[in-house]
Amino acid sequence: MQPLTSPSSSSYIRNNLKAPAEGFEWQVFDPIHFAMLKPLDWHVGISQGAHGYTGSVSLENFNESGVFSTGASVIFAESVSRLAHVPPSVLIIKAGDDFVRNKNFNIIEVQKIKDYGTYKSLIIKYRSNSEVADPTIVHLAYYAFDKEDFLYIVTFESPESTWDKYWETGKIILSNIVFYHSDLSDQVHVLP
Repeated sequence: MQPLTSPSSSSYIRNNLKAPAEGFEWQVFDPIHFAMLKPLDWHVGISQGAHGYTGSVSLENFNESGVFSTGASVIFAESVSRLAHVPPSVLIIKAGDDFVRNKNFNIIEVQKIKDYGTYKSLIIKYRSNSEVADPTIVHLAYYAFDKEDFLYIVTFESPESTWDKYWETGKIILSNIVFYHSDLSDQVHVLP
């Protein structure tokens, strides 16, 4: 994956982000032009492949263990229509349908697809139906950019036993995410 190119650089975004909530700081993932809030004592993880990128902020240190149980992540996929043979917005509809039909997930909430003009979003909240003693609850949001042919998948997850404790943190993180790329170089999108 090549980093996105645009006139909006990391210095632009860093200079134009609002002040973070108390106890948080901005974590900017420059290669994918994305930023989210991170609790000051949480860890950052990054993984990159040929057509994708994953960034995370987590309670546990992903870089040491390779996993985390509580945290937020962003997955970025480019060239979606070339690889999936459908535009990103169609792909998120298919993914949403697959989630609803998958017996491994107990769907808590599905929001209708919202069209924001430059992108479309789909939000699903689910509980894993795994055999583990403490299933995971995941708040999953797809952000499809058809014109640019890329997709962001943003999640917050926590074991069910600690969900209530960490969901307030998750809401702060998820209500303060920012996309910035060539078509949005003069706009900062903080999603409610």
